Amino acid sequence: MDPMHSPQQGDPVLAKDLALPEHIEQLPDGMLWTDVPDTPKYLSSVGTGEIENLRFSPRSSWFERIPNAVWVQNMHTDEISVVVSQYGPNRQISGAGVTASATGGGLSYNTTSFTGPATTKTLGPCTDTSRCWSKFPLWTRRNGFGVITIFKGSNKKLYIENDKVMAGFTAYFDDTPNLKMVNYKGEVITQNPQGIEPKY
Repeated sequence: MDPMHSPQQGDPVLAKDLALPEHIEQLPDGMLWTDVPDTPKYLSSVGTGEIENLRFSPRSSWFERIPNAVWVQNMHTDEISVVVSQYGPNRQISGAGVTASATGGGLSYNTTSFTGPATTKTLGPCTDTSRCWSKFPLWTRRNGFGVITIFKGSNKKLYIENDKVMAGFTAYFDDTPNLKMVNYKGEVITQNPQGIEPKY
């Protein structure tokens, strides 16, 4: 089965069974996964006169392309499991019933499902610099947003649910309920109760 389309939209799959980002060969916009840089562009040096943060037609070579991808860095001292998806998590029914808490209550990585497409990866603590950072493909909805969900610790309890993210963004997790978001140009994006407010 092609990991890019696994699971298909409409098929709920447990977070633990989702594909790893590195198993994706091609992004939704046709860009090859191997062409997406391992770190966000704003962290590398920018050439003089280079145009940034402009979307372009795949036929054009005049503008820089923002990949349909996001980067996530764990700045916490414990590991986190990240799911990047088109839609938010689904609650699972168990013998004890459904937890209806807005904050996720007793939901964990093993009891939460996602409607595809989605990928997942466990990021190491900030002290493990080789494992605390990853890129993820991003499938967006009509409004241009995808979703990041964070499960915290080795017990993988749901901590952040349904945070909106746009293509090219970097999300930093620092053990607070709101992710720090930085856009493709390196500008910090403000958070409000309705979600992110893009400045571009």
